[in-house]
Order: sequence, then structure tokens, then C-alpha cells
Amino acid sequence: MIKLQNKKFIFVAGPSESGKSSGINYIVSAFQMVKHLKIRNIFRELYEKSSSSMDYDAWYAEELRRDFRNHWEKYLELAVFRSEDKDIIIMDTLYNPEVAMVLYDILANQLHLLYIDAPFNVRVKREYERLRKDSTFSDRKADLSITLEDVSKRTTAKDAKKLAEGIDNYPKLVIRSDNSVTIGGEGRSLVYVINNTVSEEDFHKLLNSFMNDTVLC
Repeated sequence: MIKLQNKKFIFVAGPSESGKSSGINYIVSAFQMVKHLKIRNIFRELYEKSSSSMDYDAWYAEELRRDFRNHWEKYLELAVFRSEDKDIIIMDTLYNPEVAMVLYDILANQLHLLYIDAPFNVRVKREYERLRKDSTFSDRKADLSITLEDVSKRTTAKDAKKLAEGIDNYPKLVIRSDNSVTIGGEGRSLVYVINNTVSEEDFHKLLNSFMNDTVLC
């Protein structure tokens, strides 16, 4: 039995440039009990702790092949360890609905899935405008040479990779009456969806509703 210490877990998903990072940054700033961890960083630390002779990609593939559930149990235990004294752990980015099913089997009501969506043209425009400004969260400088076409091509390529992982089925996850999780069909939605086509102020209001009405209730 893994030790989860009654922590709550939020996994964030959505297409490229939909507002996942800005949404997470807002939640962490507005709710002091939330700790942000990146999935890839936890995986990398698990790999380093394993002392495996394989390279990272081979190790990761073998872990998933050998024992998919055990891999995620070890992930969650390390996430709890890294969460310090925070009650809620928010993590990005999750795309595979099969992983969400396993996480629900392990976590049940301690799991919350947030899917942030936006139309392609909205996402491209936002990313274009973001890249043409200095970052407020890192040392990234504005790239005034980038074009809308450049961003459109990048976003299309990112979307294709996520579609290959099944992200289009992610918002369709439902909990059936027998407490099993399926893609589509009758049941209660496992995923909280926010369509980020609104102003920043209204986006924050939607995130507040998600936290207050779903996670903290």
C-alpha cells in the first residue's frame, strides 16, 4: 500500500498553448496549499534513483511494459515526498487517458483531472503574442522574428504528438455506476473541462470555480 497522506492530486492536460501553464501559475499563486510539480522531473528523479544501466528512454519503456501500475505508484510516492507541507499537488502534463484510468484506480476521490481547451487559432495567436514578449517566469527573451506561420507549424506538430497519445479521448473519461472508468458512455465525467476562450480575468474565475467547487469541497 502506497502512502499518500490524504493528499489531493490535480493532473492538468489540454492541447498545446491552451493556457495550461498560466492556469497552473494562477492556481499556485491564489491557493497557498498547492504545490506544483512537473511530471517529467519526477520521472527523471525516479530514473536516477533506479541506478539503471539503461538510458532514460529505454528505462521508461521497460518500466511501463513491466508493471504500469507499480510505475505510477512509485511516481505518486515520490510526488508526495516532494510536496513538502502542501495538501494539494498539481502536475503537468498528462495526455494518455489510460494513465488517467490507472491513476483513478489508485487515488479514487483524491484525483482531480483538469482539461484546459481552446480553438487552434486562439492558441496560435496567444503563443505568437507570448513569444514576442519577455517571459515573466523565466529568462526567456522576446523573439521578434517569429511569425504566425512559425507558431502555427509548431502547434500543429505538438498537437499531432498529443493526438497520437490519445488526448482527444481524455475529456471523454467517465465514471460508471460500478466505479469503473471508461472512455465515453453513461456516467459522471471524471474530467473538469475549461474552455479558455475568455479574458484572463474570466479564466481566473473559472479556475477559482474548479478549485472551490471540485477540489476543495
